[in-house]
Amino acid sequence: MLDLMTYAKNQTTIADGQITLYQRDDVKDQVWHLRIKQKGKKGYVRRSTGETDYARAESKALQILGELKQRQAQNLPLTSKKFHEVAGSYLRHAETEMKEGRRSPGRHELIKGTLKNYMLPYFGKRDIALIQKKDLIDYRKWRQDFWITGPGKDQKSARKVKPKPATLKNEWVVLRGVFNHAVDLSILPASTLHMLKHEKNKVERRPAFTSEEYRKLWIFMRSWVKATKHTRVAQDRQLLRDYVLIMTNSGMRKGEARHLKW
Repeated sequence: MLDLMTYAKNQTTIADGQITLYQRDDVKDQVWHLRIKQKGKKGYVRRSTGETDYARAESKALQILGELKQRQAQNLPLTSKKFHEVAGSYLRHAETEMKEGRRSPGRHELIKGTLKNYMLPYFGKRDIALIQKKDLIDYRKWRQDFWITGPGKDQKSARKVKPKPATLKNEWVVLRGVFNHAVDLSILPASTLHMLKHEKNKVERRPAFTSEEYRKLWIFMRSWVKATKHTRVAQDRQLLRDYVLIMTNSGMRKGEARHLKW
């Protein structure tokens, strides 16, 4: 393979030789490209400045050099990855796990919906390595207000309330999953994950029925089923009564009850 510099007759060095700026002769756009050699790294970092004007290209090149040095100081990969790139890879990985039976379809839909509705619109074009704790704090505020005063306020949806703590916790697990995936791909250092630690919420337990309240309920439901002459309504009421009796007498959780079949 021929080196790109073979096609770069118009080239110059700046920043004490750290940057080589050049225009490729095999293309017509005359955009300035750059080549930077990073200390302790093999090969070169090559970028396009996106500029045809030399002064603007030089300014852009110096900016890129500064960013590369910052990334190297923070032990980050020299090649940046946008959040949407990592999120897309994570979603494909989650789909593979679902097909292998290691992740439920419901969980996969939660990941897909959370990324599509909230995280990609907010973080999508950001360099994932440059997302800081403050950005996460700002996101949480934005997410809490999404359906009230944020982007979702004008959308036709019944969710015009702030999300429950349990909802936010489930969505936070998705965000942490994206960052974990970035660590697995060596895009981020593992130390990044500490800022995604989710604070524990106090569980708001619903008050239980007293024995007398429960007795009133099941006696009422027995007559409630017979109080309608509509066949379908009577069937629905009978189904609800049976559900209440099964849940109460078995101690079954609602998630377990979803697998019940007649």
